[in-house]
Amino acid sequence: GLEVDFIVPHRGRLWLLEVKAARTVRPADAAAIRSLEGRLKSLRAELWGIFFIAASLLLLMSLISYTPDDLGFFTHRPSGQARLPSLAPGGGQVRNLCGSIGAVVAGFVHSAVGLTGYCIAGLGFLWAIARFNGKPPQRPWVKGISTLSFCVAVSALLSLLWIPAPEQRVNRGGLDGLLVGHRKTYYF
Repeated sequence: GLEVDFIVPHRGRLWLLEVKAARTVRPADAAAIRSLEGRLKSLRAELWGIFFIAASLLLLMSLISYTPDDLGFFTHRPSGQARLPSLAPGGGQVRNLCGSIGAVVAGFVHSAVGLTGYCIAGLGFLWAIARFNGKPPQRPWVKGISTLSFCVAVSALLSLLWIPAPEQRVNRGGLDGLLVGHRKTYYF
């Protein structure tokens, strides 16, 4: 006769079905289904952990090897000065460790939040460790809003400290820090 085992999703749960004959279908025992669901949750958590580690490593390596000369639209030099090759058509080598993608990622992160990008990479590593330890994510939307608020606050603080020159404030806190920090000094 016909004997087939397969898994069917139904109402958010997985059902292991055994087909013994052409018309007989019965659900498997509940312990086997719970075991399979637990393994799938663990695998999903580990995959998220691997994703967070990979994204954090990409960001960290991109930021460490960041140079504005890798991207033509981040630099302006008078025509008499030498310039490194850029990503522009006809450009040459990119010096970022992660290649042209790393140069674009680092350029965007550095211009948006400045040195706070290193904190974002660190948070990614912490999230990966939490996933590998089996801690379930609690309220991911709250974690996202908290991370965004943290980045804005640190960027503003970095742009307000030490050097009052606007170009140095952008290098430390990014455009986000410059705009938010300027508003804070204006109102307070």
